[in-house]
Amino acid sequence: MPASGSAVESWFDFQINNINSNCTNCRFGQKSILTTDCGGKCGNATSSHSGGTVSYTLSINNSTGRIRKPLIVAEGYDVSSIAPLLQTNYSIQNFFSAINFLGGANPTSYDFNNALDNIGSYDLVFIDYKNGTDDIKRNAALLQEVVHWVNGQKQAGDDQNVVMGLSMGGLVARYGLAQMVANGENTQTRLLITHDSPHRGANVPLGIQTAALYMNRLNSSVSGLLSGAGILTDLVPELTQLVSLYNAPATRQMLIWRASDLGPSFSFNTNTFLDGEYRTMVNRAVPYRMIATSQGAECGQQLFAPNTTLVSGRAEGFISPLPWILNNKIKTEIFVNALADQQANRIFAFKIFSEYTILSLVTINITWAEINVNGPSTLPYDGTAGGVYPITNYINISSPQSATWSFLWFAKASYGLNFADSFCFVPTASALDITDFGRASLSVGYVKGLNPGNASRFNLFIGQEPYTASGSTSTAYNEQHVRFTARNSQWMFNEMQGLPNSTFCSTACTPSVVISGNFPANVCGATSATFSVPNAGTVVNYGWSTNSGNLNVSGNANSPSVTINRNAPCVGCTITATYANVCNFSVSKHLNGAIEGGGGYSSSGYPVSGPRSAQCNQYIYYSCPSLPAATNYSWVYPSTWYVSGNGTNNLTLRTPRNSGISGAIGVRVANACDAGGSPSIITTSVVGTCLAFVAFPNPTSNTLTVDAQPTGSNSITIPNENNLQNDDPTTEIYEARLMHSFGNTIKVGESKNGIVKFDLLDVPTGIYYLHIIENGLVIDRKQIIVKK
Repeated sequence: MPASGSAVESWFDFQINNINSNCTNCRFGQKSILTTDCGGKCGNATSSHSGGTVSYTLSINNSTGRIRKPLIVAEGYDVSSIAPLLQTNYSIQNFFSAINFLGGANPTSYDFNNALDNIGSYDLVFIDYKNGTDDIKRNAALLQEVVHWVNGQKQAGDDQNVVMGLSMGGLVARYGLAQMVANGENTQTRLLITHDSPHRGANVPLGIQTAALYMNRLNSSVSGLLSGAGILTDLVPELTQLVSLYNAPATRQMLIWRASDLGPSFSFNTNTFLDGEYRTMVNRAVPYRMIATSQGAECGQQLFAPNTTLVSGRAEGFISPLPWILNNKIKTEIFVNALADQQANRIFAFKIFSEYTILSLVTINITWAEINVNGPSTLPYDGTAGGVYPITNYINISSPQSATWSFLWFAKASYGLNFADSFCFVPTASALDITDFGRASLSVGYVKGLNPGNASRFNLFIGQEPYTASGSTSTAYNEQHVRFTARNSQWMFNEMQGLPNSTFCSTACTPSVVISGNFPANVCGATSATFSVPNAGTVVNYGWSTNSGNLNVSGNANSPSVTINRNAPCVGCTITATYANVCNFSVSKHLNGAIEGGGGYSSSGYPVSGPRSAQCNQYIYYSCPSLPAATNYSWVYPSTWYVSGNGTNNLTLRTPRNSGISGAIGVRVANACDAGGSPSIITTSVVGTCLAFVAFPNPTSNTLTVDAQPTGSNSITIPNENNLQNDDPTTEIYEARLMHSFGNTIKVGESKNGIVKFDLLDVPTGIYYLHIIENGLVIDRKQIIVKK
């Protein structure tokens, strides 16, 4: 009984069918639902298919008693036939619920049920497979029988079919209709809609697959040791069904990666059906339009980073009458990780072990079972943009949990379990059947029905808009797999009706498009070049324009590629390309410099970047933009500062050892048309405390002393010989080299406390040269006169 003042909440699902079979203003789900066996061809299993329940209901506007405007819906991946503990059967009633309770942004802003029934007057036909995990080709054969039956119901003047496939149902419908076309049959179909269907494959994290397979292996091992029928499956009866599900035909055909238990190890196999037999059948010209939806973010936002921990759990417990003498704990740890990005990583780890602590001093561990499994080096499908699937559907717990339980000092137990909300089940690029299903396709945006540079095999498509999920205040980008939203429902209905349809013209992001093409290098007068944008799929119109009379478009401007003539120099001109379907989208290319503009560069085109002040005796670096077709970068700089880089767009200088001076640094850039405009100049001042070198006495006869003096100006004081011991001991190390005028070295010394002393008793009268060397570079030179 609940305690006083407490509250208890209980909830359950229920549905009421056929409220009034004779109502005059019904909706789908509120009037009679009929079934058919397609004349004995689709209800029961045959050699071609496993059969199914085909339910249908006529539009409220259809009083003929027969189907005349069909919407044929093929259900998705329904595992209830072999895994009833994981999913109850998805029936026509579940479809009604899906179109009544929409998701995404503003879910109550559109009534999909009313649109289909009362406005569109569609007669709904729903295919519920008897085995929703059967071979896709076999369920496609069932769909063909339904299409034959529907077409047999219609009379002259009735509408052609609209076929909608939910998830796997999209593959079933696409394959079945394409096969009819290949066989020369008239499908009487005008539109195929695939709703978040895995045309390039579905994803279940390999870590979750491996965990299920390993637990099944562990179940067999423990059961054999204890002579039990199934210890773990008694506790988790879903386990056996989950393993059976991974081995089902449709699972094998759809999973991008599939794990297999080989005994001591696991193997990971890629999909061969979708890029083989399926692709061969569906990639053909068909007489009907095809459109697709994805529940993945239209701007490409991922769910989580690669290698994220999806599930982590720890549990431990002990029972002991004398825990302070002998404490025996049984511990369990489990981790499931998402795939990394194109590198092998841990996807599953599990351990059961005993920990004995004797007199709180000695600890002994005994491992009963342990495994660490690394996944293959592949793409990060688990967290990429796409239709998501809740992890709770696998672990049957609604939220992360932890608990601790104890009884006096005799017993104690605790556990903790954390997990991510969901994973990507159908990547956006898979749902839209993107031609190049690679790394780049997983993270780009698919918005406004455009996918520049990587075509979809569908005529049009729509992705998931940003929205705020129920019970949350944060923005979500990826919706639950096969969820109908107000936006994608309205878009689908408008396409079904042939209505003007700008529903997918989102402003959340724009397609990434670059205009390719340049005017040829070294051509300074009139010339022409081809400019193009990537083919973006179904585009009603292309447009090209420029902002200068010196540029004109020749040929057909309604094309992704055009020729543009340049009549005269046009520095800073712009070319703009426009895409148009129902949405409008434009991209511009700014023409900089002679390669595209037909003239020389000006100083504004090559601004100098570099420091405006620097310490003395310091390396400093300057640069200007790397300009197209530049033939030379001519730098202006103080000659004594130069190190390297003249002729390139990067310059290295070294400041002198004196402060309080400044130097002008600039550049002018030449090309084939012009030597360049006036230099772009900046001024750099030398600041700080520097070192200067003095050598004395000079002239000399017997000795020469070299001293490094800190100075803040150009004035240098020759010290008294008696004060040299007071030089700063932290003065930098340098090398002094006394050289003959012929270039040979006669004396070398390394500084100590900033001082070098030479004995010149053996040096004859003459003129010599003193080189001060630091880090291999000569930083100062002085003439020395020796008189005897």
